[in-house]
This record gives sequence, structure tokens and C-alpha cells, in this order.
Amino acid sequence: MTNITLLDRVQYRSDVVEEKLANVIINKETGCHEYQGYIHPGGYGRFLIYHPDAEVKKKKFYTHRISYAFFKGVNPGKLFVCHKCDNRKCINPDLFLGTHKENMNDMAKKGRVPSRKLNEEKVRTIRKLFTEGEKKSIIAEKYSVAVSTITKIIDFKTWKHVA
Repeated sequence: MTNITLLDRVQYRSDVVEEKLANVIINKETGCHEYQGYIHPGGYGRFLIYHPDAEVKKKKFYTHRISYAFFKGVNPGKLFVCHKCDNRKCINPDLFLGTHKENMNDMAKKGRVPSRKLNEEKVRTIRKLFTEGEKKSIIAEKYSVAVSTITKIIDFKTWKHVA
């Protein structure tokens, strides 16, 4: 068994992918192709793509990533598939690839940066405080966040891009 990429799955099941991607309503005001299937709680569409030779036979993918691979013929790999329209349900092939930083910069340019209690500087300080022996609960209280948030930062489960 081999590790099958998104593009491999899309090419193998192009009939299924094409049928799923056709499940849209085009918003006449915005031009968005809004996916009408399952919407993940994060706001993005998702569906399964099967491949018999893959280690994991069925795998869930976000519809905007599938749309990019299907229409552009390119595996996005670890890059973000970004929306020009900022509509998470949109699978219009007018998508582009970017790094995490490029995606964040694009969001900021469009005035769509979510309000946060933390920033890169604070994340670095949190990690430093922890390595110096500060308790997670004390750090969490200092920054008015949950202990689980501090744990995820320390374990590089969030803010991975901050060294």
C-alpha cells in the first residue's frame, strides 16, 4: 500500500469528484460557487474520496482543496488553498495556493483577521516561560486563556509557524 495524494484520489475518482463539485449554488451577487453538501463546523465543505491502493482507503478532504486539485491538476500538498472571496463554502476554481503566513497576510489585507488575545511575540514568551519552569495554569491566567490553549502552544499543536 502507498501514500496516495489528494491529486491521485481526485484523478482516480474524477467521476465522483465532478458529481460532488457540481452540488453548488452560484451566488449571483458574489459569484461564489457555494457547496451544498456536508459543511464541517469550521464552515468548509467536506467529503470522502476512496482509493483502493491507499493506506487509508477512504479519506475526508475539504471541498475547496478538492476543487483546486480537480480544476488546476495540482496537488496542493502542505500549502493552503486560499479563497479570493473569503467564503469558506465557495469551491469556485478561482482559488490560489499560499503558505500559512501568506494566508494570514491575505486575511489581514482584507480586514478579516480574527480578534486574538495572543500574537507571535506572546506565544514566544509563553514557550519561554514554560521552559523556565512557570506552571501552565499561571501562564494561562496571565494571558486570560485556558490551560488547554497554553498546552497546545507548548506542544506546537497551535502556532506551529512560530519558532
